[in-house]
Amino acid sequence: MENVGVSIIMPVYNVQEYIKTSLSNVVNQSYQNIEIIVVDDGSTDLTADLVKEQMQVDTRIQYIYQEKKNAGVARNIGMMHAHGKYLMFLDGDDMFDEQLVEKLYDRAESMQADLCICGADHYDEQQEEYIPQHQYLVKKMLPEQDVFSKETNPDYFFNLTTFVPWNKLYLRSFIQENNIQFQNIERVNDQYFVMLAMAMAKRITVVDECLVHYRTNQSNNLTNTFSQSAMCKYEAFCAVATTFEEMHLLENEHLKQSFVNKALNSMIYGLNIQTDITGFRKMYDILKQEGFERLGVRDYGEEFYYNQAEYSNYKNIMEHDYQSYLLVKNREYRNTIRVKNFKYNTMVKEKNSRIKEVEKELNGIKRKKWYQKMVKMIVIYHKLIGKQDDYQA
Repeated sequence: MENVGVSIIMPVYNVQEYIKTSLSNVVNQSYQNIEIIVVDDGSTDLTADLVKEQMQVDTRIQYIYQEKKNAGVARNIGMMHAHGKYLMFLDGDDMFDEQLVEKLYDRAESMQADLCICGADHYDEQQEEYIPQHQYLVKKMLPEQDVFSKETNPDYFFNLTTFVPWNKLYLRSFIQENNIQFQNIERVNDQYFVMLAMAMAKRITVVDECLVHYRTNQSNNLTNTFSQSAMCKYEAFCAVATTFEEMHLLENEHLKQSFVNKALNSMIYGLNIQTDITGFRKMYDILKQEGFERLGVRDYGEEFYYNQAEYSNYKNIMEHDYQSYLLVKNREYRNTIRVKNFKYNTMVKEKNSRIKEVEKELNGIKRKKWYQKMVKMIVIYHKLIGKQDDYQA
């Protein structure tokens, strides 16, 4: 295929419940000069059949099958088959605004950007509601310039977005020239790709709109099984740190501060989402024994960190074994719940008190003679209208 504007690469695995919606969102984009490369990572359900059905009515769709590996390998295979000027990596269970591709493409073209980032929200599958999210495009950390890079704006550079690939558009020639690939690891295989792309991009721009709707709270969502691959997030950050060191990318102190803060944030998050004690303890012990030192977290004091709560968590980890740490966190959570309950109960009491005041005022009005006369006049009026209607009938 020639002169394709955007190649959309979609890794899929057992998404039969969602693939029709996701593909429909993509094929009906307002920007139509696209190719859609679906890479099936060994699905065992009806995903393949549903994709092939859609292929019969839309020739822009390609289907590639691979034995089960991971989404990182699937995305790399997709890139090998891509022809577009730009690349996008969308997931087969998410939803997308009709103008997602058009807005990112137009922005990248007008700014001659290597990378374009947009906002996103979450769609809760169980509650059936959209939940705003700020982390995909942190407005208070965005540079004022239309185009920026790590050289022009090192402050908060790695903190202004997350390292998911699906709210970003990439210039394919830029990715190829720098040989940027997804990691071949079970989980978090996108983090290395996105961080390296951001660090090497000379021109980054944003579309400050929510254009991707990320599904959450699904029974089969991989996020629910994070403990099966507890160390992937840590391994990904270590790989990034090694590459950055080799390329001397963190010699700027402001950029180093941003990276270390993001590393701490990601490691604390990785601990918080563990779903079994084995995964939690493994990650906890590695971070305490060597991980925080490897990522540069131990090199700096409290004033270096953006988030004091995260720094406090780090200090607690270094000072306690995992069981004592969990007791500390349990106490913190109980105190937080107690405070929130107190605030909630206070708010309810204030509202109830206000309701009683309004009811008292209303009852006082009802006792007024002018109010009683007005009610009588309304009753008489309705009786007269009723008689008039009977007469006309």
